[in-house]
Amino acid sequence: MKKLLEIFLSVLTAVGGFVEIGELTFAQSAGAQFGYHMLWVVVVGTIGIMVYGEMAGRIAAVTEQPVFHAIRLRSGIAMGLLTLVAANVVSLMTCAAEVGGMAIILRLLFGGSYRVLIVVAVLFLFLSTWVLPFKWIERLFGLMGLLMGMFVLSAIATHPDWSGVARGSIPHIP
Repeated sequence: MKKLLEIFLSVLTAVGGFVEIGELTFAQSAGAQFGYHMLWVVVVGTIGIMVYGEMAGRIAAVTEQPVFHAIRLRSGIAMGLLTLVAANVVSLMTCAAEVGGMAIILRLLFGGSYRVLIVVAVLFLFLSTWVLPFKWIERLFGLMGLLMGMFVLSAIATHPDWSGVARGSIPHIP
């Protein structure tokens, strides 16, 4: 049973690492502003992330090196540096979206200043990674990944216009 729980938490952690709270929060914000018109961007972006993640994982597994190093060896130092900088910029933007999403959720739950809640979110993340061992970090954020199931259930419970969802999933310029 313990092994089954470990596998379950690992899957939840992987899902939580892929479909982040910042992505969900900001996608909902865009949905509130644009309706279903920009839903195709989420679909294309999610497919792009999946393809790149799978490709980068294969490169790293086969070469036993980070992707930017493999590109540097094949295409030169400029392309390797460009890949490294681009990966760090994307990671920084993802981290900012995560912190922003946490602050929005804290504001919805407790109210207060958005800027103060950003600091609270950063402190929570910093302290949890500083104090907790990796095994407990995986468990904590894996269990928090269960909240993603609530997102799916709430999306279904609101009875969206499924024809609008289908139309918005097809790429077009509104």
